[in-house]
Amino acid sequence: MAAGVVVTTVPGAGHNVMFDDPSAFTAAIATGTLPGDRRGSADRQP
Repeated sequence: MAAGVVVTTVPGAGHNVMFDDPSAFTAAIATGTLPGDRRGSADRQP
């Protein structure tokens, strides 16, 4: 997971992804390490 990324779990709401640094969001998108983002993943679920 990209540096600067925090994932919290809220009961009934699933995962919430927060970024304490805008560049962390950009890096997570660029590297495909955004938590919960399965676009293009080999284990993608229907």
